[in-house]
Amino acid sequence: MADLITADGYKEYRGIVGADKDDKIDILVPVVSTLIKSYCGLTFLDYVSTTKTETFNINYDNIYRIYVEELPVLTVTSVKERGSQSASYETLTTGASPYEYIYDADIGEFTRTNATSEIAWKKGPAAVEIVYTAGYATLPSDLLIAAYDLLTYYINDEHKQRRAVVNSSITNQGTSSVANDMGFPDHITRVLNLYRPLI
Repeated sequence: MADLITADGYKEYRGIVGADKDDKIDILVPVVSTLIKSYCGLTFLDYVSTTKTETFNINYDNIYRIYVEELPVLTVTSVKERGSQSASYETLTTGASPYEYIYDADIGEFTRTNATSEIAWKKGPAAVEIVYTAGYATLPSDLLIAAYDLLTYYINDEHKQRRAVVNSSITNQGTSSVANDMGFPDHITRVLNLYRPLI
């Protein structure tokens, strides 16, 4: 799994010339990347040039839309459907007759169709298989800065609520104004929330 940021990129962003924090930066770069990926539920970079294969269990009748895990969808290699576990997958087409599905790349929504309307996906275990690429070839700049700021947050131990400095103490307030608070600073959480799928 690719890290979202690099130690060299971070040092350039922060104007760090020396090597005295290199060990801590090197340890925290993959940690911060994993935190952001886990919080957002996306890998961002891992499936840009490598395909991801997802299968979907369709457990109910009248399911018209399914959603892939990675966003935004860049390319779709194949969408396949089968009516039972013993049946072979049939490849569906889009953009030409018989118009068997459409998709919204931004939200990862795949809708089963015919030439004139939406229809239900076939029901069953692993009834649908989608092979696609998704993510960002270059991390968006707002997400990149949020990752750098989160790395700074951990390097400076700002995640600790209270610290003693000589004869005084510093209190770092936890966030409280953002729903589903992860303890990240609000300005970082606001950016990360822009990339969390709504579904």
